[in-house]
Amino acid sequence: MVKQEMEKFFNMPAGAYCGVLLREPAMKKMQKLLYKQTQEIKRLLTESLDDIEVANWTLAYPDGVQTTVHYFDAASTETEKVERIELFNKADKMQFTDYKVFSSDKKYSESMKEVEQFATEYLASE
Repeated sequence: MVKQEMEKFFNMPAGAYCGVLLREPAMKKMQKLLYKQTQEIKRLLTESLDDIEVANWTLAYPDGVQTTVHYFDAASTETEKVERIELFNKADKMQFTDYKVFSSDKKYSESMKEVEQFATEYLASE
């Protein structure tokens, strides 16, 4: 059986297809931890500017096959490195789910199919 959960959940992805949902009390603790961790990472990177490069990527097509190629511009300035470092924010990984969280008493593909059907019907009626 599927039901919509009405409490606040925050999604913390651990990859493209998985992660954990946190209730608000755990999320607040996690945000503090991620903020501290982010500051430590920024400090380390800023102190190691000679050991980092500004990452870029492009697509190449060897033998007609699309391939992602990573590269850096050797002419990157210290300012560009610092600007890139400032973009890091691990706390941004937490996302409020906007009350579209459902629960199922089934597992794996059975629960996925059941929730997909329920959510499709539920969201269409909004």
